Amino acid sequence: MKNLVITILALSTLSCAINKNHQGTLNEPKVWNEGDLLHLQVHGETEKVQFKMLEGLQQDFEKVGDGKFEANINIPQLDSATFGYQILVEKAITKDSIAKVNYPESEEKYFIWEGKGSQKFDNFNKQLTGSLIDTTIKSQYLKTDRTISIYLPKDHQKAKALPMIVMMDGQMLKKYAPYVDYLITKKTIQPLVVVGLHSNQGMKKQGKMMLPMRFFEYVVDMRDSLYYAHQNFVLNEAIPYIIKSYPVSKKRQDHYAYGVSNGGAFCLQTAIAYPEQFNTVIAFSTVGYVGEFAQKIDFPDANYPNFYIAYGKYERPSEKNKKFVDKLKENKLNHQTKELACGHDHYMWKKEFLNYLTKIF
Repeated sequence: MKNLVITILALSTLSCAINKNHQGTLNEPKVWNEGDLLHLQVHGETEKVQFKMLEGLQQDFEKVGDGKFEANINIPQLDSATFGYQILVEKAITKDSIAKVNYPESEEKYFIWEGKGSQKFDNFNKQLTGSLIDTTIKSQYLKTDRTISIYLPKDHQKAKALPMIVMMDGQMLKKYAPYVDYLITKKTIQPLVVVGLHSNQGMKKQGKMMLPMRFFEYVVDMRDSLYYAHQNFVLNEAIPYIIKSYPVSKKRQDHYAYGVSNGGAFCLQTAIAYPEQFNTVIAFSTVGYVGEFAQKIDFPDANYPNFYIAYGKYERPSEKNKKFVDKLKENKLNHQTKELACGHDHYMWKKEFLNYLTKIF
């Protein structure tokens, strides 16, 4: 029997006070695999246990004894998979009420699963050899200030024309930078600049609903002027500012765009509308919006960028991701696509981004 490598973020006994009179507890889950079959066992004082992949596959455990629960889940490519997951516990408090608790209760909130055959990016620089700085641009298009995070490699002052990756949801760069810095330090990849354009964290009313502002900035199908204002901010304010202020190459061949979820959809849509801007678009888990958008595309004769696309097999809109890929195939555009054994998963996004860097840089 072959054991699966698994990183547990909470190794102590899992427990949660449901209220003063009811205590629900689970022991640390036992996890192993046989090929593509994942086995999980837990013991605890509860009525129901469920496996929940991060925005993906869900499956109930079966009660097999007094306080003993088991789940057997078939996941293709399990040995090379990386994904986050939780264990949901339900326990009755009264006849009419049920408490639900997600484990682990650590700050990260997810267990991380790494198959033995998956590529590992465990090393990072706690102290950067390069630098990570925040600056603010007063945008005429957005009519507000917008924060930009910039990762600069060591001795960037001596460089003349470094490659640049423009990252949507640039708040993520704080978590990515230590890993990028490590790869540069070890000369696994060449020095480069990563520019994180922070997304709007506010809310906006749409009919009777309140939706995140980033939806309106990132998704063209929202039919909102804010999408075009944000697009102009990226292309006509943020990128020119970086090129003017830092030793970044002016050549299109050295410019890359990276986004996940709605941010990935924005990158794809912008690259199709303005194909002269980027060498490559790296877009992960672009959700359902790109699928609808793809049906409207009539690719003219243009020099489109390369497309590097990845998404989770268990994401709900994965079929729409495939429709966009089919459109790229029909038009014979350069692209590479990966369907990975995960859900809508930020652990996969970071690992696949680093994997891409090691192949290209």
